[in-house]
Amino acid sequence: MRKLTEEELTLIQKSIIRKEISATELLGEIHDHYVTHLETLPVSDFHAELSLLDQKWTQDYCKQLQRDLQNSINKSIRSLQWQLAKSYFSWPRMIFTSILVVLIATLINLLAWDFQLIVLLIPLVFLIALGIIISVRTHRKNKAIKKLFNFKNSGIFILSFQSSNFISHVIWPVHSLNLFILAPRIWGMHDVVAVYIINMICILFGAYLILHSLTIFEAWKIKSKTSLI
Repeated sequence: MRKLTEEELTLIQKSIIRKEISATELLGEIHDHYVTHLETLPVSDFHAELSLLDQKWTQDYCKQLQRDLQNSINKSIRSLQWQLAKSYFSWPRMIFTSILVVLIATLINLLAWDFQLIVLLIPLVFLIALGIIISVRTHRKNKAIKKLFNFKNSGIFILSFQSSNFISHVIWPVHSLNLFILAPRIWGMHDVVAVYIINMICILFGAYLILHSLTIFEAWKIKSKTSLI
């Protein structure tokens, strides 16, 4: 096995850039595959083998791999979070879940609307902070991949699909708060709908927010051990 020259590595990088891949996970995998394969061949076979690799790893094929990666990551995050969520309704975590719901119900029923909002905002602040932490950690971990390829003037914005999907799962409850809690209050629906119904919605949403925060945090800790997040 030989060590590839800087010129050969540059040719590999340019070849991969032409495939217009934006997922750092896939970029690293394809680059490693190219380099590992070409290192086993003599210098005289480099250009011919690089061409054969390009015929196998076509742009369309790589785009399909990228779509499959996106779907796989989304599915794995949802599946892991669902498994973690179910654990909060089994013994002994069920005790914690029951105490949490009772506490939220008590606070929502006793507090005025302004203070109810604070109860709902606490997990949202936690989720936003988690999203920032994930972004910073991912930026640091992806530096090596970004330095490997020169994407200037390519029009390609590369990012970690694992990280971007995780952040989407982390912060989407912010939009849910606007839809289910703030908007009805702004539109004056609290003057039409009974207070106890609105309080019940707030209790359920508050419990969901905290459960979502706990499970997505646990899922991130698990995934961060093996992924670029």
